[in-house]
Amino acid sequence: MRGRRERLSRFIERHQKQLGLELTAFVMLLGFIGSYQYYTGYAAGVADDRLWSAVLYSTLKLYMFSPTAPPGGGTPVLYEIAKWAAPLCTAYWIFQAAESLFYHSLGLLNRKLRGKKQILVFGCHGASLTFLKNLTEEGREDVQLVLASEEPVPKETRLRLERNGVLVCPLHPAGENPEAFRRDMRRLRPEQAEALVLFYPDPTRSFTLLTEILDYAEETRDRWEHVRGSIGCAVWCGDRAMKKIITDCYDRRKGLKPFNLNVFDMPDMAAADLFQKKPLFQNCLAQAVQEAGGVPADADTLLQKIPQPHVLIVGFGRYGQAVLEKVLLTGTLSDRSQVKGYKRLRVTIVDQDSRRCREDVEARYPRIDKLCRITYAQADIRNIQFGKILSALPVPTYAVICFSDQTLCVGAMEKLRAYLNVRELQVPPGRGQRLPVPVAVRMKEDDAVIRFRKRELEAREGEGAEVFSFGTEQRLLTSACVLRYEPEARARRFHQEYRRISSQITGQAEPELSMDEIWGRLDFEKKESARAQVLHQPYAKALVSCLAPLPDSRQILEGGEDTGKLLARLDACPDLDVLSALEHRRWNNFCYTYGYVGYDPDEKEKGRRHRIEENGVSYYGKVHNCLLDSWQQLREDPSTSGKVIYDVCSVYGYGAF
Repeated sequence: MRGRRERLSRFIERHQKQLGLELTAFVMLLGFIGSYQYYTGYAAGVADDRLWSAVLYSTLKLYMFSPTAPPGGGTPVLYEIAKWAAPLCTAYWIFQAAESLFYHSLGLLNRKLRGKKQILVFGCHGASLTFLKNLTEEGREDVQLVLASEEPVPKETRLRLERNGVLVCPLHPAGENPEAFRRDMRRLRPEQAEALVLFYPDPTRSFTLLTEILDYAEETRDRWEHVRGSIGCAVWCGDRAMKKIITDCYDRRKGLKPFNLNVFDMPDMAAADLFQKKPLFQNCLAQAVQEAGGVPADADTLLQKIPQPHVLIVGFGRYGQAVLEKVLLTGTLSDRSQVKGYKRLRVTIVDQDSRRCREDVEARYPRIDKLCRITYAQADIRNIQFGKILSALPVPTYAVICFSDQTLCVGAMEKLRAYLNVRELQVPPGRGQRLPVPVAVRMKEDDAVIRFRKRELEAREGEGAEVFSFGTEQRLLTSACVLRYEPEARARRFHQEYRRISSQITGQAEPELSMDEIWGRLDFEKKESARAQVLHQPYAKALVSCLAPLPDSRQILEGGEDTGKLLARLDACPDLDVLSALEHRRWNNFCYTYGYVGYDPDEKEKGRRHRIEENGVSYYGKVHNCLLDSWQQLREDPSTSGKVIYDVCSVYGYGAF
């Protein structure tokens, strides 16, 4: 019974206007018939040539709350029904017209009177609508959702949003009509918002809108004094250059800074979510622990037994590129591995246009040779060539399928799963238990197929693949990911803890600053470095847990400004020295990933672009005075040995929380 009522309610909601039109037409028919009966059977003295005019006039007057027949007189039943139903139809359509004309004003007034916080979303397209849908399903009654769009929102979309409680407001384009834009801002009242989300696909539009809102905040400073950086502001941006410009623009602003800025990107969030769900190092470290007999080993021995990952990326669009970047930032599990075939990080990219893939990678990472061994394979998964290419490759330790077409992703998953079932499944081949290879499948909307296959594989034994999905909009476009992005919060906490640990070098306490103030003082590159350390942290903690406990940080760091004493302490603690060398290697990889090409001894040239000649090849990019691949050379060079302390601080920072 309850189900019938719910279906009836949904039917009425979906066809409300059509039902209203049909009811109005039916009441008009009743009124017309009733008026004809009244003038032919109840009223006297009506001229024959005026009958139809009188009937039509009487019918229309019913809708004007003024029936022709006097009260108390005799009338037909149909006329009496229409006399009460017609005014109700008129009231319904007056209410509909008033709602269309004054909906935004009434909604904004209601929000102001009730003092509700709001989430302002700028830009109307598929991703922003999915985000709003996810927010409405979270059921937050204390927040008013507002969609501000410069383009007209399709009527069907607007009605669906308004039925779900989302207020849809027009917005004049920022920069074209400043006065109209400021009127819109006064109406939207962003100073009362809990968060703003700039959801434009073009990041240059987001940049323009952000600067205009900041200028408006500066002009109306008195309204923003209570804010003090507490309003979340998330900007959707998938381009690294624009991401840096947006961050720099806000960080270097001299005036009012009311926002807690977060620049986010779907592919980047999906890749981070992927390796959080299934860490890149999991199988490799488990293999090394098996080789070590499950007992704590010294760091050097353990790192020799850890195989470097071999990551297979199938499909190299925006998501495949984001996965590659996360692999480069987190893939250095060992700088001294002796496992045959797995001594270096290896990446294999399978795509229909391998030439384009190579050009994209080499343009973005000029020193990709320093980061990994990379192979490009050209194949279409729908033909037999794909299977031949897989058979010629070493067994991967991790596979990621990133096609934009979900059907292609499922097809590639099935072929890859069949391939892994007939190959040596250990990662890498050796002694110990066979470990299934993680196969991650990027699904945009619905991952029911992957969940079905996952349940089926979990019921079997000896399967070569462990399949799972990642990157669905339902999982990523939520308030937790967009507005309170946990990896970003962890990066802030990590840097704050790193500062606390590094203060032990001099023994002086750090000044009392909030986490946001500390984070706001960092430039873009240092923020990205902290984010990369958060990616590496799970592996660092798991690795340290396999070793004997490290000395207390104060024992190592106090007086660490004396480089000679610090190096002597590292010599006395080989595990810490090995871990610090691994951290330096990870930092080098971060630099190579972000456009550095090599070493320059002049500290004044740090971060500037140079042309580096190495083995007869020229590389153009940024240089750094500490970008030495050899840990021993870094320690022995007087100009760089003082920087060793920062790698040691990072090692202790990984285990701090």
